[in-house]
Amino acid sequence: IYCDNATVQLLDTDLVGNSGENGGAMQLQFCDLFSDGAFFSSNVSVSGGAIAAEFGELELLDSVIEDNQATERGGAIYASTASLELTNSWLVENQALQGGSLYLEHTNTVCTGASSLDAGIELNSSSDGAIWLDDASVWLADMCDLGTDATDSNSPVDVYTESGFSYLASDDASFSCSGGRCGTSLYYDIGGILVDSYSNNNAFRGNVYTVEGNPTLDQFEMEMSFTSCVFDF
Repeated sequence: IYCDNATVQLLDTDLVGNSGENGGAMQLQFCDLFSDGAFFSSNVSVSGGAIAAEFGELELLDSVIEDNQATERGGAIYASTASLELTNSWLVENQALQGGSLYLEHTNTVCTGASSLDAGIELNSSSDGAIWLDDASVWLADMCDLGTDATDSNSPVDVYTESGFSYLASDDASFSCSGGRCGTSLYYDIGGILVDSYSNNNAFRGNVYTVEGNPTLDQFEMEMSFTSCVFDF
């Protein structure tokens, strides 16, 4: 499907086994996409294994993008100067050189699920991370499942930014990324998952964790690269 300056609706539609240079199943330019119950699988391209979009709004509801491949960027979706909303949708087992599931440039994205059983980005693989963000993109996850162990985790990390920072999230993850960094000064509700589920080589900035019960912190490590820092315990 090629779209130029129009609106596309996919309702209970399967797009399987297609190929193209930009967007194995769909190439969108100045187009808006609404997908409800769509299934994308086994599509192949250079950028955007299933979908490549520039200058448009993409809304995926109750949809699945699975087992697609891009030789360069965005195993599931490549989006530039766009907005992307994933609601109760799954991006699973997609592959690319950069951004195993998503490669986002100047793109604001929201991944929302009622629980980790309803929305997620899992088992995607690339050389950097499942989600590739440039410093001008904004990411917001609200109960979006990013996997916890070898059975469902992305490889090598969940989020990789243009600035070179990488992050591992978890099930029922709620967090934001902007300016090439993930995390804010707000609390992260991680559904009672233990704090060490967020262990990574570049910790979420300004992180405050809440956990259920009365956990014990056995140890922690900090590595500082700035000349002035303030710690509050």
